[in-house]
Amino acid sequence: MIKSLVTAVLASILDIAWPMCRSRENAVIAQSDTAARLWVAMGRTGKTMEALVDHVAARCGIDIAQHMIDREYGR
Repeated sequence: MIKSLVTAVLASILDIAWPMCRSRENAVIAQSDTAARLWVAMGRTGKTMEALVDHVAARCGIDIAQHMIDREYGR
């Protein structure tokens, strides 16, 4: 149940980011970074965050740098 709640929160954060990316604002990266930090704080895996970031990148048609995930997970 907690995992579902966290996933819903992350989805909400990314929903906010999509209109911003259409306006070509850098806020989409900040929103994704916030989602990454929340996911790490909840002890989730990098693979899930990568999937979320890939989804946002595909939806927005932009490239969200892999180094964001690398920074969070120390790769």
